[in-house]
Order: sequence, then C-alpha cells, then structure tokens
Amino acid sequence: MATRARAEPPPETSRLRLVQVSTICQAPQYVAQELLRSEGFTDVQYIKMPGATRAIETALASGEADINMHFAAPLIIRLDAGDPIVIVGGGHVGCFELFT
Repeated sequence: MATRARAEPPPETSRLRLVQVSTICQAPQYVAQELLRSEGFTDVQYIKMPGATRAIETALASGEADINMHFAAPLIIRLDAGDPIVIVGGGHVGCFELFT
C-alpha cells in the first residue's frame, strides 16, 4: 500500500481581505488568488476602494483589510503614528525607474 504525503494543516483562518485599487503595482495580488486558495484560504476577498495608496494604508490600519502589498514608506509613517500595522516583507522591488 502506498503512503500518502503529510500535508500541512490548514491555516488558522480561511478568509483573507485585500484592498483592490487601480494601480499596476497591485497586479501580483490579483494573479495570486488561486495560489492563496491552494494554501487553504478559501475565502479570498478583494475590497474595492477609490483612490490609490492612501486607501491601502487606511484599510490596513483600521482592520478592514488583512494583508496587502504596499510601498513601505507610507506604512512606516503610519506605524510611527501608532497604527497597528505589521510589515512582513518588501514587494516593490524594481518598480522604480529614474528618467532623465
């Protein structure tokens, strides 16, 4: 009889709420939806918000969104102001270009 590989247990929560704004920088989040589902997040929600980056900061600080990609500088300002935001890692590598 063949043995089955041991899978990791499902995550503690099955819901992830991410902010959807109209910036190209957020594209990796939208294509990652199926990968998130395969990791056990069965309820992946995209919260549509007007504007661009300020909406992300506000949603993360208020708890309206659980996780999101965002530029670190504005988040550090919000952290310094006392907002309960956790920064896990960088996501904006190589999206800045110097035009002369």
